[in-house]
Amino acid sequence: MSIHELQEYTRISRYARYNEDKGRRETWIEQVNRVMDMHEERYVNYGNIQDELDIAYNALKKKLVLGSQRALQFGGPSIIRKNARMYNCTVS
Repeated sequence: MSIHELQEYTRISRYARYNEDKGRRETWIEQVNRVMDMHEERYVNYGNIQDELDIAYNALKKKLVLGSQRALQFGGPSIIRKNARMYNCTVS
């Protein structure tokens, strides 16, 4: 198994959500869209940051950078409700 195949297996098995309507797990682009939609919803009131979000989206889409794996795993309403879910090394 190549490193790319191992990376894809891990991404799909651990972080891609199952889509009942499509009968399959999310593609990479669908995962990126879910995470970026979450960030846009969370930071909509922080001023004009759309340019920065677009730069981040394009870099993520091309896998030039990788974001939080927790965001891929839990990204969406659960992190919007309780943002500590995105961090696995926190102390309260």
